Amino acid sequence: MTAAALMTWPALDRLARRVRAADLLTRTLAAETGHGISTEHLDVHDGPADLGVRTALDLREGAQVQHREVVMRAGGIVVACARSQVATGCAALTPAARMALRLGGSTLGEVLAPLGHRRHTLSVVRHQDAMDGDLDAVVLSVTARLDVNGTPVAWCVEKVMRGVFAMPGK
Repeated sequence: MTAAALMTWPALDRLARRVRAADLLTRTLAAETGHGISTEHLDVHDGPADLGVRTALDLREGAQVQHREVVMRAGGIVVACARSQVATGCAALTPAARMALRLGGSTLGEVLAPLGHRRHTLSVVRHQDAMDGDLDAVVLSVTARLDVNGTPVAWCVEKVMRGVFAMPGK
């Protein structure tokens, strides 16, 4: 069975609903694919927050954030990528969370989960043109804000790829 046969509008709608309701994208992707999700950090660096992010996270002008870019794979197939900006100086983050962010290697969800974070999915856009695309075609574009104790700490832009529907034995 080809990936084209596996991706249907009902399947994409179901995935969009699950992503919208989820607190962790990696957990949702693991459930969808039936595989563990490996995350590779492509880039982690500190820099100024984008204007829109500064507003969304209620940061002052000139505030520094950690920029993170990751790719997520299931069974060796790329199923998503994400870019986030994290307010590492935010008082809602514990010293342990700040240290984990500084050291890298952990996913943002792994760092924030012990703090009882809440994910607010602000938008999920389905890409109809990806129905017949390659496995790396983007099928969902997601924007989310992550809060800890009601305080915004991170802004995430995620892209879910068509490869999420190509898992054998799903």
